[in-house]
Amino acid sequence: MTMYIGVMGAACAGKSTLTAEAFSQIKKLGFNAALALEFVRDGFANGLQVQSAAEQLLVYNKQSKREDTHAWTADVILSDSPLFLTYIYGLVAFQNTPTDRMALLDLYEKFLGNIKRYDIVVMLERKHHDYVEDGIRQQSKEEADEIHKTIKKVLDLHGIEYVTFDSYNEALQYIVNMVDQECPHAMCDNI
Repeated sequence: MTMYIGVMGAACAGKSTLTAEAFSQIKKLGFNAALALEFVRDGFANGLQVQSAAEQLLVYNKQSKREDTHAWTADVILSDSPLFLTYIYGLVAFQNTPTDRMALLDLYEKFLGNIKRYDIVVMLERKHHDYVEDGIRQQSKEEADEIHKTIKKVLDLHGIEYVTFDSYNEALQYIVNMVDQECPHAMCDNI
């Protein structure tokens, strides 16, 4: 059985860096790990605009494919964009149109179906990093901070367990230790 790890947090908190470093360290422990990086960031770099729930549904499908590609072969899949986030971003981007209403319902159904998918969910705070306007992010610092608060509210409302870290190093050590402790005994039979 594959262990899923979702890393989320404020913009510029270091989610992708943390996920990549955790991937590297988990591989060094001998686990067959896979990295499912955030589709939408690549899309933004190539001019993608996500301005509605319907477009967020397309993001869900692409991100899901990135994770599912490794589901049968990896002991551990690490994602810097857990699938349930697409519903939350769908709420933020919602346009009151029939298409968006249907898309948001579909995203919510997928959200409910993915609540238990992740064995470890880490929330990384942006305490030590400045927000960087890099030409790829679509939100201002203030909008990104509001989205971060919304993510926490929705996760709390739905009882999704997550562990919050202010420190990148503490989050990294937590992820690696959890995989090393939990994966061989309870979940990973590919080793």
